[in-house]
Amino acid sequence: VLQCGVPPMYKSKDKYCPTSHKRLEALEKIPKARKRLMKGVKRYVYLQTIGVASAHQKGKGYGSKLLRLLNQTADSLGVAVYLETESKENEGLYQHFGYQTLETMELSVKGDKSDDAVLTMYLMRRDSSV
Repeated sequence: VLQCGVPPMYKSKDKYCPTSHKRLEALEKIPKARKRLMKGVKRYVYLQTIGVASAHQKGKGYGSKLLRLLNQTADSLGVAVYLETESKENEGLYQHFGYQTLETMELSVKGDKSDDAVLTMYLMRRDSSV
């Protein structure tokens, strides 16, 4: 069920970490970086989300098939593919498929001392091979 409105951490601050709203606001840097990094690229595919159900993840090649299909489609259109990922493991996977890391961002909020206070994002692009 979809709901519209204010994010829950703004309404029920006692149920979330004290910096959760600031963390959400820090994520606003990502689309700004995308706009800056893709400036001058007239057409591209933005891969926002891709995944394989956990029951099918390892060793069956479904993720590779999805990426190959995406890359073939982008090549047929003559466009680049842009994505952001938050794990070093995923960065390596995308590099295997021809993506280059354009920038690494470390997002954090002043005063957040929690174990997961820093979110590292890898901003990546694969240019068309055509």
